[in-house]
Amino acid sequence: MNICFNFANLQVSFKVPGGRKVAIVGPTGSGKSTISRLLFRFYDVQFGNITIDGQNIAKVTQSSLRKAIGNALNSFVPCQNAQL
Repeated sequence: MNICFNFANLQVSFKVPGGRKVAIVGPTGSGKSTISRLLFRFYDVQFGNITIDGQNIAKVTQSSLRKAIGNALNSFVPCQNAQL
């Protein structure tokens, strides 16, 4: 990825081999959530592109993209009335 977003100028590039998992970690404000939102197309890039298997994610439906990617957050927010 080499992208520009309206409030964050991210110059990021990484490759994840098929079938592998990746963790994006860093301090608060380092862009982890922004990268996640861009991958799920909650935001679209304004310059550059994001590709998965060589396919620009801007050219696939958000629904099919979101079915193909998983996201695990490290924050735990208990549900009201949940028994732990």
